[in-house]
Amino acid sequence: MPRRKNSAKAKRIVSVIAVITAIPVCIKLMLISLPYVNAAASRAVLLSAGLAMPEGGQAALKEPAGDTSSTVSVYVSDKEAASSAAAVDSSAASSDAASSVSVNVPSVIPDAGALPAEKRGGKILRQAYGGGGSGDLISLANGQVRNGTSIATATVKQELQKKLELTLTKTKEPQVLIYHTHATESYETGTRDYYDKTFNSRSRDDSINMNMVGEQIAAYLEAAGIGVIHDKTQHDYPSYTGAYENSMKTIQKHLKEHPTIKVVLDVHRDAIQRQDGTRIAPTATINGKKAAQIMIIAGAEKQGDITHDFYKNLRFAAYLQTELETAYPGLMRPVAFDYRKYNQSASPGALLLEIGGHGNSLEEARYTGELAGKAIAQALLKLGAG
Repeated sequence: MPRRKNSAKAKRIVSVIAVITAIPVCIKLMLISLPYVNAAASRAVLLSAGLAMPEGGQAALKEPAGDTSSTVSVYVSDKEAASSAAAVDSSAASSDAASSVSVNVPSVIPDAGALPAEKRGGKILRQAYGGGGSGDLISLANGQVRNGTSIATATVKQELQKKLELTLTKTKEPQVLIYHTHATESYETGTRDYYDKTFNSRSRDDSINMNMVGEQIAAYLEAAGIGVIHDKTQHDYPSYTGAYENSMKTIQKHLKEHPTIKVVLDVHRDAIQRQDGTRIAPTATINGKKAAQIMIIAGAEKQGDITHDFYKNLRFAAYLQTELETAYPGLMRPVAFDYRKYNQSASPGALLLEIGGHGNSLEEARYTGELAGKAIAQALLKLGAG
């Protein structure tokens, strides 16, 4: 009996020691897994909040966005949001190399659907922008340049006829920088013929602002073998004022660290609204789907204030305009050549891209990011990249 008691006592002691030893291990495992659980929960909350922005959207900009790299794939309605709007249909071939690659980005953005009456604002009119507007139009092989400067149109035409000097080398080093001076610019959460009056068209959630569009473009460039840096810094937060000064610092930082960068793209969205409150959504139909039209801005500087040869930027803008419009007819609005700096003195390959407007939907902007990524990749490959 004493032996049995001693044996049972020894077993109890071993069990107690095992439990005591296991407790720290369990606690450590819980601490390790906790951030991942929190991150997953945060992504779900941010996606839900971003796709149904409540009243007080400005307050939402004060909260950090966190990681929102969701790849949710759901059905999006392709209903016509404005039956009276003009549209351009494109039957662009998809046989190019960038079109056939697989990229790890969302293939569709969930449509928030109809809004309750109390949230409905003014009308959204979808229309394709062609040659209208102020300034002389200059025709390219495909697409147009609008001369909004006081420089003689004949002079601009002569400059456009000169050879594009920008060439890229075959290297794995970054050659393209994509950034966003106004990263928090956003779009309507659904493709509708009215806008959400409770949403201020801005968000810090990177899954629904300009960083989402930039990620689309960057993904297709990378898939084509082109080295790219996508800087997601929100230069317009916490203050909209000074955003361009902030983004110039980002450009200079990357150019110093990566002297191989020659193409610098500042990706924005436009905001077009009539006096009666109607918002215009620049829209084209590409391969049967609605896409937000693109406008490239090439800035000029007035006499006495010239700090760089802005015609080099303009020639690059005309080159991209022709390539993108050739790939997807109707996708491009005329290039805006006007007195605007927009940090383009940083590089002869620096341009500003306006992807649609605040009346376009997230899905239209996402689709345009995909199309732009494919077409820009092909254009840069012709310049020697890859």
